[in-house]
Amino acid sequence: MLTTTERVAIVLAGAVFAFGIAVTFAPIAITLMLSIFPLQAGTPDFHAGSFDAYWALGNERDLLEALVNSIVVGGAATVISAILAIVLALYVDSRRAIGRPFLEAVIYLPFIMPPIITGLALLLFLSATHVERSLITVVVGHVVLVEAVTYRLVSTRLGNLPLSLYEASADLGASSVQTFRHIVLPQLYAPLIVGMMLSFTISFDETLLTLFLAGANTTLPLTLLAMMRVGFSMDINALVVLVIATTILIACLAAAIFRKTAMRF
Repeated sequence: MLTTTERVAIVLAGAVFAFGIAVTFAPIAITLMLSIFPLQAGTPDFHAGSFDAYWALGNERDLLEALVNSIVVGGAATVISAILAIVLALYVDSRRAIGRPFLEAVIYLPFIMPPIITGLALLLFLSATHVERSLITVVVGHVVLVEAVTYRLVSTRLGNLPLSLYEASADLGASSVQTFRHIVLPQLYAPLIVGMMLSFTISFDETLLTLFLAGANTTLPLTLLAMMRVGFSMDINALVVLVIATTILIACLAAAIFRKTAMRF
C-alpha cells in the first residue's frame, strides 16, 4: 500500500509531466490548426478548413530550391561526420593515442557552445582566410557542429567491444584491416545509423550557424526565417508543421534503433 506522501508525490510528478508535454506540444498543435483553418478577425474559421496551404508549397520554386539545399547540406555533413567519427574513434581507442583529452575537447566544444559563438568564430576564420561563403562553408560548419553526436555513439560502442574479439581474430590469422572490416565495422553499424540520423536532424534544422556561413544560396530554415518577417501565413504554418513532423519522425526512428541495439548488447 502506498502512503499518502507517496501518492501526493506521484500525482505531482504526473502533473509536472503533463505540464511539460502541454508546453512542448501545444505550440505544434496550434501551428497545425492555423495551417488548416484560416483566421477571420483573429479567430480560426473552423468551417473553412482545407489542406490547400500544403499543396501550395509544391509550387514555390524558391522554397523547393531551399529544401534541396538543406537536404544536400545535411546529407553531406552527415556522411563526412560519420567518416570522421570512425577515424577519430579508432585513434582515440588505440593505445598509441596522443592528446586524447585535447582531441575530445575540440570535438565536443562546438556542440556545447552556443551556435552564435561557433558561427561567429567560423565567420571570422573565413574572413581572415578570404574564403567565399557558400554551401560548402555551410557543410563545413555543420560537420563541426554535429561531429560530437556521431563520435560519441561510435566511440562508446567501440570502447565496449571486448578484447576477446580482437584476440580471436588475430588467432585466426586476420590482419588489422580484415579485423576492422569483418569484426569491428559490423559492430558500428547501429551507432553509425543512429548518429547519422540525429546529425541530419540537427543539420536540417540549424538556422543560426547557417546564417553566418551561407552565401548566395539559402537553406530551408533561412527561407522560413525570411518568410516569417512579413508575418505568419498559412503557408508558413504548413511548412513549419512539415519540418517539425519530419524532425520528430527521424528522431523517433533513431531512438527506436538505438533502443533495439542497446537491448541486444
